[in-house]
Amino acid sequence: MEGASGARVKVGEETSVTVTLRKAGPRDYRIPKSYRPAALLNTLGKVLEAIVATRIAWLVEEYNLLPKTHLGGRKGISVDHAIQLILGRVHQAWGDSKVISILLLDVAGAYNIVSHRRLLFNMRQLGLGGLVPEAFPAPTGIPQGSPISPILFLLFNKPLVSVCHRILPYGESEGFGWVDDVCILATSDSYEENTWILEKALQKAGRWARRHAAKFAPDKFELIHFKNPRAEKGPSLNTATYDPADIWEIPPAPEGHDGMPVIISGTAETPIPTILAPTVAAKYLGVWLDKSLDFTTHRKKMLAKASGSLEALRGISGSTWGSSLIAMRKVYQGVIVPQMLWGLSACFCPAARSMPRGELDKLTRELIKIQRRATILISGAFRGTAGAALDVEMYITPIKLRLHQMAEESAIRIPTGPQWACPQIAKAPPRNAAQRKLGGWSPTEAIARKKPGCLRRGERWEEKRAFVLAPWQAPLPCYVENRQTALDTHDSLQARRILQQDIYLEFTDGSGADGYIGVSTANIHEASSERRYLGTDSQSTVYAAELSGIEMALAKARRRSEQEGAEQAQEVVIFSDSQAAIQAVKNPQRPSGQYVLSVLYEHVRAIRSRNQSQNRQTELNIRWIPAHSDVAGNEYADREAKGAAGLGAKLPAEGDPDNLITRLAAAAKRGVRERTREKWIRQWERERTSAPTKRLVQAPGKKTLRLYEGLSKPQCAILIQMRTMRIGLRYFLYKIKASDTDRCDCEQGSQTPTLFLESSYGTSRWSSQFHDFR
Repeated sequence: MEGASGARVKVGEETSVTVTLRKAGPRDYRIPKSYRPAALLNTLGKVLEAIVATRIAWLVEEYNLLPKTHLGGRKGISVDHAIQLILGRVHQAWGDSKVISILLLDVAGAYNIVSHRRLLFNMRQLGLGGLVPEAFPAPTGIPQGSPISPILFLLFNKPLVSVCHRILPYGESEGFGWVDDVCILATSDSYEENTWILEKALQKAGRWARRHAAKFAPDKFELIHFKNPRAEKGPSLNTATYDPADIWEIPPAPEGHDGMPVIISGTAETPIPTILAPTVAAKYLGVWLDKSLDFTTHRKKMLAKASGSLEALRGISGSTWGSSLIAMRKVYQGVIVPQMLWGLSACFCPAARSMPRGELDKLTRELIKIQRRATILISGAFRGTAGAALDVEMYITPIKLRLHQMAEESAIRIPTGPQWACPQIAKAPPRNAAQRKLGGWSPTEAIARKKPGCLRRGERWEEKRAFVLAPWQAPLPCYVENRQTALDTHDSLQARRILQQDIYLEFTDGSGADGYIGVSTANIHEASSERRYLGTDSQSTVYAAELSGIEMALAKARRRSEQEGAEQAQEVVIFSDSQAAIQAVKNPQRPSGQYVLSVLYEHVRAIRSRNQSQNRQTELNIRWIPAHSDVAGNEYADREAKGAAGLGAKLPAEGDPDNLITRLAAAAKRGVRERTREKWIRQWERERTSAPTKRLVQAPGKKTLRLYEGLSKPQCAILIQMRTMRIGLRYFLYKIKASDTDRCDCEQGSQTPTLFLESSYGTSRWSSQFHDFR
């Protein structure tokens, strides 16, 4: 195989071991379709395939070879993008007084039915031909478990997603793909026209299946006719009038009702057409969509799944023998919470008002109950323990605050990712009030237009791309040495600069002062510097400022290289005191602030191209220098960076409209988390059911969680029961009427945990056990 870089990779025959894994859910395991094959491949072979897959992925993203609605398996794209795109289309259609329907397709076998000939043909059509190795007997299928399989499957079914995009005189259809999960949205003025559009799209899809030796599973297709709850009541299946005297007369359904089926044409194997009736709700990418988009089905399924996960958690959480509190907390946070809140950003959005207030409160109460049950299992606390106290003891964010945080972070992640995957309804000019009233707010639109998620005047979101560098391009040389070696290297380069003057030394620094972020690059030998203001700490970060300093130094080197007749240096060394920024330049990925890396490497490519055209060589490299080590250049850059940060205090509150500030996702998410923590603190201050814990913990923090580190489950259970005063002592037993008195046998007062420990520590009966516990 030969890539765009000209490198030739020999791909030989691989031997894989295929294991079959049971698919989840109630299934008949006597049927082969109830199992999923996974190929176990040679590790070195997988490394080679990962390299080739990365190169193909770069070509796909760089030259836009896939449809914008083909989302799965691509960098920076999550299920939230796909669901929010669909929701945006639905609300936009409703606002335009249109009718919209969705048809979910299913390709039988998926990876196992991929035709190699058609896959290679598709790749050649896209300009990804290259050289093909000698063939060996394996006409179909790509291994599930191979790093290259996802991108190959995207290329295989790319024509399927493309042919679903159709504009007809009476409406349009649009295909969405998530690897092998494909759906078609149809928009028109009536449900009848939607069925025509979907049937024509299915004919095109069937032609793709025949050409690619693929096979659909019509029995798994699902159809939903979305019904706008805000629109005037239109014709439905039961509104027809007929003569009731004739008992044999069938009520004729009016044209365009929301119960109209789609007719799926027959095939050579099954010539009889299939009638696909619409359903009330269907699952797409793990999210249950229903016809009015109130997500009732999704909420019920989500709560049932969370309850089932808690039962699984119960099996490893005995109070005397179970896993430790710290381990169980990790399981809950990393497994159960993501399962419980999967897809919830689509339906939980108070700003959009897509869910009635009563239903929203009901959902929150149910989730609070589930989290309380989970914290009791994890900690070994009594069932009468207040949920707020358990949240604070285990440092688990209250579920109501977590829901709001999740919705806001999702609304930040989507517009700061690839722009082609951001819902148009959130980027386009705001819809008029009549459209919003009729169509309702989509979640991303609501948060983008309303505080605190909306952009202020003079701001723009950062944009992340899939790649900064082509996989075969060399990054900028970066050196991070130990402290003393770095200082010695700096001194030798300074001496060379003074004696030979064939090297330029630039010092960069970023600073955050009084809530403002600034950056500078300085040249101590030329006594020159440049400043840049990046915004407040709610808009940018010091890390991005450090990256911007390196970019400014390279921009300065680029301008110098383009000056005719200017003296050119043999080497340009940029000193930075941020190891994180240097590592990002050395291995550019997709961090917040990636836009700086993109501009930075544009300067590098321009300098290298200029050097090549003029047959000269200017080395560029970045070196780490310890901060505050009496290095004159670094101290100079630090002062200038603080001066740049101070520029923010002189700007008007709404910012400078002529100089847009790029708002970073990291800074915005930090603001969301800070607001969540502040709300939690205020909520804890108002709490009235956790008096014992409030006396011990003034504000929620990780410090409380550290008390349980290194303790076994029985020790954790006893400790949390003592701290919450919900323990099998008479003080608590008397409150729940399980004891006739709350007095201790020592006759020193009520048998509280404090009295029990003080009296027990001095007795021979409990002294050794209490000492071991401490």
